[in-house]
Amino acid sequence: GGGNFIITANVVNVSGGIFAEGGRAAADVSDHTSGNGGTITINASTIYLNNNGEISVSSGYERVATTSFNGGDAGTINLNATLVNISGTINARGGTSDSNLCIASAGQRGDGGTIKINSITAEVDTIDVSRGTIGFCNDGTGGIVIINSSGTLTVMDKITSIGNVSGNITLIAKEL
Repeated sequence: GGGNFIITANVVNVSGGIFAEGGRAAADVSDHTSGNGGTITINASTIYLNNNGEISVSSGYERVATTSFNGGDAGTINLNATLVNISGTINARGGTSDSNLCIASAGQRGDGGTIKINSITAEVDTIDVSRGTIGFCNDGTGGIVIINSSGTLTVMDKITSIGNVSGNITLIAKEL
C-alpha cells in the first residue's frame, strides 16, 4: 500500500507533492491488484498547496496488455487547520484495471478514497475522489469528500466523485 504518515507543523507550504500512493500490480503476485493508497494527515495552523502542488493517496495506475489485474482502492487525506488554501490538486483516485476482461482476477476498478478538511477558512481548487478510469467491469465507487469550515468555504474549480455508485460530497460552512 501507499503507507501512512502524519505531518504536524505551524505552517505547511507544499509546492511539489506529498504522495502515499499505491504501487502498480506485479505480474508475479497471486491477486494481481495494484496497491491501495495510504493515509496522509496534516495538522497545522495554515496549509498551503501551491498551483503546481499535489497531495495524492491514489491507487496505482496499471495497463499491461499481457497481464490480468484489478485496480486497488484509494486512501484517505485528512487536513486540519485554521486556514486551508489549496491552489493545486488533491487526488484520491481508485486504481485502473484490465480493459479486456471482467472476471474475479481482472477488470475490477478501484474505489475512490476519502478527503476530509476541517478548517475555519477553506479555499480549494481541484479535488478528485473518482473510481479508476479504466476497467472492463465498469465498477468501482466514487469516494467521499467532507469539508467542514466554520467560516468561509470557496471552491474555485471542481470537486469530482465519479463511480458506478457515486460517492458523497458534503460541504458545510457558515458561508459558501
